[in-house]
Amino acid sequence: MARSVTYGYTCILCFLLLLLGDAACHAAPRVQAEERVYDAGDVIEGKDAVHEFTLHNTGDQELMIRPKPC
Repeated sequence: MARSVTYGYTCILCFLLLLLGDAACHAAPRVQAEERVYDAGDVIEGKDAVHEFTLHNTGDQELMIRPKPC
């Protein structure tokens, strides 16, 4: 009886470790923008069109945004 209880607890522990380990592998940052498209309309040549996009990290890891090197 004690052996089967120990075996049962071992199986439950292994299952929990697999479940938690799998969740950690899928943890990732996730970026979400309030608006995905901006229409600047007609822009006069030589003038700059400026718009700010607001981004949120909805993931469960740190989101790092780095400029792409030229």
